[in-house]
Amino acid sequence: MQQDPTCHCSIRFQTSSCVPNSPSTSQLPDSLNPWPAGYRDQLARSPYKLPRQVQMIAKILPHAWNELEMLEKLRGQNQLTLSLDGWTNNSGNSIYALMALMTHLRWVGRMTHTSDNIFLATKGLLNSKQVKWHQLSTVVTDLPSTMIKLCEFLHIQKVHITLHVYNFIAKQHVGHAMMEDTAKGNKPLSKTASSRVSKLFVRHTVIDTPSLTEGVIKLIDDQDHFTANQVLISLLKPVFNTITKLKQSVTTLANISKELINTYKNISEVDISSIFETFKQNCLDIAVSKKTFTFRYRSNDSSSFQRLKYGKIRGCSYSRSEPLKKLAIGVLQCVPGVEGLFSMMNTMKNKARSQLSTTTLKMMVHIKLHLLQGDPLLAPCKSQKRTRDDSEYESMKAYNIFFTPTDLEAFKKGVFT
Repeated sequence: MQQDPTCHCSIRFQTSSCVPNSPSTSQLPDSLNPWPAGYRDQLARSPYKLPRQVQMIAKILPHAWNELEMLEKLRGQNQLTLSLDGWTNNSGNSIYALMALMTHLRWVGRMTHTSDNIFLATKGLLNSKQVKWHQLSTVVTDLPSTMIKLCEFLHIQKVHITLHVYNFIAKQHVGHAMMEDTAKGNKPLSKTASSRVSKLFVRHTVIDTPSLTEGVIKLIDDQDHFTANQVLISLLKPVFNTITKLKQSVTTLANISKELINTYKNISEVDISSIFETFKQNCLDIAVSKKTFTFRYRSNDSSSFQRLKYGKIRGCSYSRSEPLKKLAIGVLQCVPGVEGLFSMMNTMKNKARSQLSTTTLKMMVHIKLHLLQGDPLLAPCKSQKRTRDDSEYESMKAYNIFFTPTDLEAFKKGVFT
């Protein structure tokens, strides 16, 4: 009988210590025999490592293994989206996945970010990759000057709203003059909270009252500070909720405009004291500000909202939105040092406020309760034993005990009488 040429007889492993149960012979093809594969994996691993650029592309673009393959996919495509803001697609379905110019990011980042420089750099980049302007159907940017520069390309749909706008909105809310003292007061409170409030959740014995500075004690007793801070949080919450939605994997460009409208509506529906009505109106103006709509909406008032609703969204809802579902190019992050679109929301750092995270902002209104000791409401926090499976978010559920203003006032009176 003629032997099957695909079979390999008498495959012997002299180094069987690495595969102790391996047979000395086999009638299976090498490709189907697990023992040769195990031997190769354990003893014959290749020391070769992929070049750094290929590794980078493989991590960011698992479907585009190298630049040649990427450019091959771009050839002949006429409905491409060019993103100038570091916009990447979270779902991995190639809406914004392909990124041109992996090797020239530093060159783009070193340039002065004027509209002329950005335009010339982008034009040179596309030419070097043999991608023509007529292949683009959509350009995404948050720079009005760049948007105006692109007006000569009438066939390109300009999308001016990006997630950077939400960072801008949150920063403007916190930095408003009416909230300046509140933001400054939050700084020592947040530092005290981060260093001492955690004791409420990690100790099983009776907790001593942390020593507080005179400034912190004064802030704790300042009801106006927490009232203003509660207003700030309530007006920031729609922005935070929008960012959470836009970080979901199903997000597309059309969602940006829709969520901006929802943010405007949710801010307008927040019920606050008439004392803070000016601040609320400022928040609404920021939501449709010149920073966001200089090119299409030149007035900076709430009436811009109607033009946004019936103009901008309609432009993204008909057949021209189809290119947004197609293959796209992205020029990654022209601004050096930016780590993602939510870096400002994660840190919110500037000269006046060093540590002001979104979580801290949301809990500022409750901090004075957790800096104090002796109220029965804290008993569940003290007696609750932490387990290994407890996450920081589970232990944060204790904050919800003091959510209502009534609880705040009752606790304050019980301590200071």
